[in-house]
Amino acid sequence: MIFTIILAENHLSGPIPDTFAAYQRLLVLDLSANNLDGEIPSALGEVPVIQYIDLSYNGLSGSLPASLGGLRRLVFLNVSFNSLRGRIHTGGIFDIVSASAFLGNPGLCGYPFNASCEDDILKKSAETPVGDRLLVFISLVIAVLIVIVLCVCSWHYRRCLRLFTMNSITAETELIPETVLRAWTAKELRDATAGFHTANIIGSGGVSVCFKGVLNLKGIDMLVAIKRLNCKAMDGSQIKESFLREIKVLGDVMHRNLVRTLGYCLDGGEMAIVMELMEMGDLRQILDRREKPLSWDRRMNIAMDVAEGLVYLHYESLPPIIHCDLKPQNILLGSDMVAKVSDFGIAKLLESWESSLAVSISDFAGTFGYAAPGKLLFLSHHNTVI
Repeated sequence: MIFTIILAENHLSGPIPDTFAAYQRLLVLDLSANNLDGEIPSALGEVPVIQYIDLSYNGLSGSLPASLGGLRRLVFLNVSFNSLRGRIHTGGIFDIVSASAFLGNPGLCGYPFNASCEDDILKKSAETPVGDRLLVFISLVIAVLIVIVLCVCSWHYRRCLRLFTMNSITAETELIPETVLRAWTAKELRDATAGFHTANIIGSGGVSVCFKGVLNLKGIDMLVAIKRLNCKAMDGSQIKESFLREIKVLGDVMHRNLVRTLGYCLDGGEMAIVMELMEMGDLRQILDRREKPLSWDRRMNIAMDVAEGLVYLHYESLPPIIHCDLKPQNILLGSDMVAKVSDFGIAKLLESWESSLAVSISDFAGTFGYAAPGKLLFLSHHNTVI
């Protein structure tokens, strides 16, 4: 029984076989960055439990199979940078994914692209009076203004709530309440990663290894990233203290440019953090891909995303957070190419807005190599990037 097929960047060529209907338990199909051609087989729409399909960076042609819209469990689809043509269907996954999933296919038209199909343009221009179009435009402007006002009010409310609850922060040695982050058992994490199989490793650091897996969250099976701490890398009290500090930080952090934490595990000798899976990987991996280099506009957008995440950590989070280990490996990108800062396990909390914390070499946070000179003596906002 096959659950996962990952053959990305293997120089495969020829058409995709139409025998996928036989793999009724297939969850993940990744054939990206190959030399595949021909049409996408409609048989993919007959795999009932598949959740992840990545066919990007190939030479696929023809139209998108409408059958993909009927896959109820499919949460990720990427067919960017092929030679696909025709209208993008509606319904199911086609209503969920962003335009980035279809980029690099000049022949595609319809939602979510701004450009409509040719027949739609002719039909609308013939049927829609000028007055109606003006009314629609005015309505859209009003709707955008309402959304902006609501966002500002929501931000102000959350900030006031954080100010009100600052004095109620629990002691560092207490467990995180279930209402804040979901607590998984060690058995659930082992089942989700096939016993922490090496085939599911997506990254590693000094004291942790990150796996991808499938966990049930609110009744829905979804792909997640599981950061497993290596308890043998340091003494028990030290790693437990670091783990609890990270969980407390992550439980309060909510921002579109920071990787979202879904839960944790402190059970059966396992210490792990469950996070959202960023499908495109880290910035280092993307920069190393020579066949599709990032445009300068895309690089600027990534830099802006990272800056917004750091502004939240430094100036909007209470208490403020210093990352201390910002590097390309800790900048992750999703299918929409929005960058998110990750790995707050080595974060240091500032007790006030303008204070800086003296630390010793033995308490040094971050990956050794280059370090900001001031970081060896004092820790502040200015030492985030190493």
